[in-house]
Formats: sequence, C-alpha cells, structure tokens
Amino acid sequence: MSQTFFARLVKSRIALIVIILVVLGAGYLGWRYYSGTKAKVSPYTTTKAAEGNIQETVSASGNLIALQNVALTFKTQGYVDTCNVQLGDLVTTGEVLATEDTSDLQDSMDQAEASLESVQANYNELVSTEPQEIAQAQAQADQANTALDNAKSTLDRDQQLLGAGGVSQSTVDSDNSAYQQATASYQSAEYTLAQDQTHANVAAAAAQVKSAQAGEEQAQSNLTAASITAPFDGYIDTITGNPGMWTGGGAVASGTSTATQFGIILTSTQLLIDAEINEADISKVSVGQPITFTVDTYPNQTFTGALTALSPNATTVSNVQMYEAHMSVANYSKLKSGMPATITIITASANNVILIPESALSYGATYSTASTAKTATRTKGSAASKSATSSSQGQVVVLVNGQPQIKSVVTGLTDNVNVEIISGLSVGDLVITGSTTATKTSAASSSSSSGGGALGGL
Repeated sequence: MSQTFFARLVKSRIALIVIILVVLGAGYLGWRYYSGTKAKVSPYTTTKAAEGNIQETVSASGNLIALQNVALTFKTQGYVDTCNVQLGDLVTTGEVLATEDTSDLQDSMDQAEASLESVQANYNELVSTEPQEIAQAQAQADQANTALDNAKSTLDRDQQLLGAGGVSQSTVDSDNSAYQQATASYQSAEYTLAQDQTHANVAAAAAQVKSAQAGEEQAQSNLTAASITAPFDGYIDTITGNPGMWTGGGAVASGTSTATQFGIILTSTQLLIDAEINEADISKVSVGQPITFTVDTYPNQTFTGALTALSPNATTVSNVQMYEAHMSVANYSKLKSGMPATITIITASANNVILIPESALSYGATYSTASTAKTATRTKGSAASKSATSSSQGQVVVLVNGQPQIKSVVTGLTDNVNVEIISGLSVGDLVITGSTTATKTSAASSSSSSGGGALGGL
C-alpha cells in the first residue's frame, strides 16, 4: 500500500511540473510575439477645441489706503471735558468722540437767546401797530395841510387889507409868522407819514431780528461744536491730548504729545487701492474695468473691485514710466489700510467661445513655415512665417482621419495660455499642439514642450 501511495505522489508531482512548464512556455512565446510587434504611437500631442470662457488681463501692484482721513478738533477754546474713544476703536457716523466744557458757551447761548427775544418782541409790536400809526400820521398830515391853507388865506387877505389901510403892518407880520410855522408843521407831518408808509421802522426792527438770529445761531454752533462727532464710519487713528487740558480751538491737531491743541484723527473704514500701471499696459486699461486682487494676509481669498480713476500723467519709478490709478474695493470688511495688493485688471472677456492652447498656434506657424520652405526661397519662407502669426490671423494643424491638415483661423482674446477662435474651427476639432518626435526646428521643439496648454493634451 505504501508503494502505491508513493507511485501516486510521484505521478502527481510530474503532472504539476508539466503544467508549470506549459504555462511558462506559453508565456515565453507570447512575450516573444508581442515584443516583436511594435505599437503604433502618434507623432503628435493634441487637444480638442473646447467651449469655455476667457479673459484678457493686465497685472498691477498697489496698496490699500483709506478713502477718507480727517483731523478733528474743537471749534472754540476751552477745557476738554471727556474723551470717549481709544486708539483703534471703530466708530460710526454721528458718534460723539469727545466733549468740551460748555459752561461759558451755554452762558453765551442764553444771552443770545434773550437778545433775540427782545428784538423779536419789538418787531412784532411794530408790525401790529404800524397800521394805526400810519393812519394817525395821515390824519396829522391832513390837519397840518388844513392849517397851512388857513394860514395862507389869512396872510393873503391881510396883505390886501394892509394896502387899503384896513390892518396894520404888525398884523401882516404876525400872519406871515403863522404861515411859516404852518408850513414847517405840514412838512414834518408829511415826512412822518412818508416814513411810516415805507415801513422804515419795521425794516429796522427786522434787521435787528436778523442780526440777533445770527448771534443766536453762532452761539448754538459754538455749543454744538463743543462735541467732536464722527463725520463717517472709521477707526480712531490718533488721539492728541487728554481730558482736563486747555485747548486753543480751531487749529489742526499737531499729533505731538506736547501739543496744546486737543485733536482726534479718524480714518474711514472704506478703502480703495492706490496702484501703479506700467506704460506698456496703459493703452489696454480704462476707468470702469473690473479688477480682482489678493493680499498677503488672505492668500487664498480673492477680492473684487473696479478701476475708478487713472492719472493722465506718468511718474518715473526705477526708470520706468508708471501711471497712478485708484481702484474701488467691493468688500473691505476684512482689510486694513496699508496692506499691499496684487491686482489683476480684466480688460476684456468672452464667455462660451471656442478655445485652444496658444501652443497650437505656435505649432501651426512652425508647421506652415516648414511646409512653405519646401517650395519657396528662404526669403519667401521667412515672409510666410511672419504673415502667419501677425494680427488676428493664424494657422493651426488639425488631425483629420489621422492626417495633419493646415487650417486658417481668426483669433480673438488670449490669456497667454489659451486663445479664442472666432472662426476656422469647431468644438471637438483635434488640433496639434506639439510633436512627440525630434524635429529639425527649435520652434517645433518649443511647441512640443508646451504640451496641450490649459485645456490639456489627448
């Protein structure tokens, strides 16, 4: 029985060895077969024309600055009573930042109000009694006129009687004196009536009221100015002085610890970007264009805004002509004045257009030049190359049924990676971006290293 078991064991091992040898042999034959068959590899790198969005941009650098910065102080001299803020505090429009002692200012206000009340009462009385005064003056003028007429008649009559010996010279002299007096009384009454009719007294009283109102308004303004309030939302940048100090009033705060003038410098929360644009890019930018920018503090966040102002004059910075520009900031809640900004100005954009890599145009120009050179002189070939890449015209090479074909295209916007194709290609066209084999021209080699661009090679 042991011999039988041993015989079976030997046979099974032999069978296993045979199977292993068969498998190894088959693998070897397969390796020999496939290693002798060369896979076909495309000599080109390609990508498909695809639909997408593109933007042309200009780069700039600048710094965030406050839209407003103002030094606040008291209008009149006096003692500083309170200071309600500290350095760095965020304040809102109308918030009271500091106050001045108002004792003297309140006294001036009371006096101005009393003076106004007095002249106002006088004016009101004149206005209310003026009609009666005019009527009385008219009556007096009428009486004076009647008396003058009577005096004239008496004088004329007695002068006639004097010639006839009916009255004495003294009587005529007395009549003449009475006539002169009546004339003066009449003139005086007429003048008084004329004054009342021109409302001279009322006008004078009205002028006094206006003057008193101005005095009262000035006193009120001084009293109101005893409080420094925030003219806009902002941060407390500087505080000069302390409560209890005597302040001169009216002068701009000097910002020194030894100053005799109390003041607060307020910087607005609203920011803008003060930037510089290279003269090489100035023809591409204009007011109103949108921008994006980043700051070092938030490297992974992009902020937005717009170009709002552009200087017409250049300044020289490191031998380069630069133009100052101001840019608005859409959301400045996280930002602070003084932060440097890296800016991208969007000068043009297009959505849902056909895009291909820039490398496809470079390869197309090289391919076209190489093809032309076979049938043209070196001079003509050079001219063809220049024409192929000028203006908005270009050429690309498209694979059609595995064969390269040159196609002329009209290009639009470019972001230096991809380019817009206005005409000449359709979505899905397979364009060549480079060569996988060594070429005789350095330009072709350069195209090959570019690969498929941002759209990717296939």
